[in-house]
Amino acid sequence: MTYTINIYLAAFSYSLSVCFPILGQIELYTHIPVMRQFVDHLQNLNFRVCGVFIVDAQFMIEASKFVSGVMSALSAMVTLEIPHVNVMSKIDLLSKTSKKGLEKYVDYQSIKFN
Repeated sequence: MTYTINIYLAAFSYSLSVCFPILGQIELYTHIPVMRQFVDHLQNLNFRVCGVFIVDAQFMIEASKFVSGVMSALSAMVTLEIPHVNVMSKIDLLSKTSKKGLEKYVDYQSIKFN
């Protein structure tokens, strides 16, 4: 099995990028070490690996859900130990009031600490 994966990945070694979407499978990198092993394997094959954590903006408008999304992203960053980009998707689908509510979480300069 590993030999087959190596041959398959070697075909992509000269490509610009290869995407491995892991949609909605948060347990693959929080509870099971399979993604960490996969990242290590790719790095051993001289791939430069980075992660993109995409969170639906509709789940980020409440404080508790926002913290949950941020902590999930942090968990991925710590577990995989690779360069990481966090992206909020579907912001255009939010209502104006929801966008205002979301602004208070993402604009760190507006937070006042006492």
